[in-house]
Amino acid sequence: MLHFHSNEAAVKALAHECASLGSPAVVPVQADLSDPTGGGARLVVESAVERFGVIHVLVNNAGIYQELPVVHERELPSFLDIFQRTLSANLLSAAALTYLVGAHMATHPRVGSEAVGAIINVGSRGAFRGEPDAWAYGASKAGMHALGQSAAVKLGASGVVVLSVAPGFVRTPMAEAALKGERGAAICAQSAWDRVATPEEVAECVTFAAQYWKAPWVTGGIIDCNGASYLRS
Repeated sequence: MLHFHSNEAAVKALAHECASLGSPAVVPVQADLSDPTGGGARLVVESAVERFGVIHVLVNNAGIYQELPVVHERELPSFLDIFQRTLSANLLSAAALTYLVGAHMATHPRVGSEAVGAIINVGSRGAFRGEPDAWAYGASKAGMHALGQSAAVKLGASGVVVLSVAPGFVRTPMAEAALKGERGAAICAQSAWDRVATPEEVAECVTFAAQYWKAPWVTGGIIDCNGASYLRS
């Protein structure tokens, strides 16, 4: 199941691509995941269960990025507006879906101590290095990583693996303006590869994390995926 908020054309094209690669069923579903009542998240989960009967993997990838480079008291209303919208889109959506899907997965029958499913949060290196012009984005991604670790402890008894993937810059429409601007070359130079990641490279990390039955003991972890543009230990 592929969720979208407003770009229906893109998700239909992706559904067609998946079908051409042999996926037996790809279902788009529209919802506003930033809805503070959790209605959008509930719609996505209920639609998935109704269509497929069971959820084995959830990937929390919805998100927005908005900068406010100027720090001045007159900009406080704009700052708070960006903060609220970013936390709603990036963190609240992941929290609601993790809660609902975790509750669903907890009902899966288990054999011994085997894992029954995985929840993968797509965070960011910005959670660690800071985002000087996008405080809300950095805070939301740090929150996603903390959310994943808390959920890993709580849901582990039910056999649910929870992992986070923390990319750096990725060549997506959200990052295109920065990459084409005057900072583009410097952003690419942050990595020894002198470029940013492709969506496919991040997808490989997510695919690894989704194979929860192979390495359930990595639950609670955070996989760095930034081309050595930010290192931590």
